[in-house]
Amino acid sequence: MQGKYKFKVCVVGEYAVGKTSLITRFVKNSFEHDYKATLGANVLRKAYTEESGTEINLIIWDIAGQDLFERTRRQFYGTASGVVYVYDVTRRDSFEAIRKWRDEIVSSIDTEFKQLLVANKNDLDPIVTSEEGKKLAEELSMTFIETSAKTSMNVEEAFKKLAKMLVEMGSNH
Repeated sequence: MQGKYKFKVCVVGEYAVGKTSLITRFVKNSFEHDYKATLGANVLRKAYTEESGTEINLIIWDIAGQDLFERTRRQFYGTASGVVYVYDVTRRDSFEAIRKWRDEIVSSIDTEFKQLLVANKNDLDPIVTSEEGKKLAEELSMTFIETSAKTSMNVEEAFKKLAKMLVEMGSNH
């Protein structure tokens, strides 16, 4: 499907799972070793053209993961056509929180949207297995991918996979 597409994508998950690092790796191809908490939300853009000639413009919302932002972050989801749920493979609590994040998203977005489950920090020793991630993704009707923002493993593939699903959905938000 050739054409121009613009999509709002929200990246969500517990604090310190690597949401900002994934987005920064995808948009700027850089990695920051120091952790800086996101306050509220940050918005970055990435435009690219696929081999088919399709132009994609992603407006990526990096949503704060701390509980104290729960009330305010719901206002950021509204018109999202894609959601990336991120957990840290070294922190089981971040994996177990994915259902909570999905419930928060589903209750906040009224239109159809695509979902991607990202198992991040695969450069470290995982506590949560690939099989557990795949099973959860299947259970929640999400696509699954393993990444490492640090090494850039599958980061570009993750966002482009979601964009491809959005183009196929025919949504143009």
